[in-house]
Amino acid sequence: MVLPIALLWKPPQTLMRQLSVFAVAALVFMAMMFYPPVYESVSSIATETVERWNRSYAYGGDPRLDPSYQGRVREREAWEATWAQLTWTLSSTLGS
Repeated sequence: MVLPIALLWKPPQTLMRQLSVFAVAALVFMAMMFYPPVYESVSSIATETVERWNRSYAYGGDPRLDPSYQGRVREREAWEATWAQLTWTLSSTLGS
């Protein structure tokens, strides 16, 4: 509801400029998709996203029940603990 009202408030020149910027960005993205490393990374991200959605659906729609999600949470918690220890060690070493 808010988006159509915001679009109507903008002058036509602004809308056309935004449309042209979006079109150029889309063309650049499509051109980059012909470059194999970009295509591989984008397709792997899309595949992983679809797999996560399927797993989420398989676990009743709650991603927290997914074992891979739980593993990512444990990895993030371990990284945050390591980072906190590292920053504490650095700040005590540097005397800040």
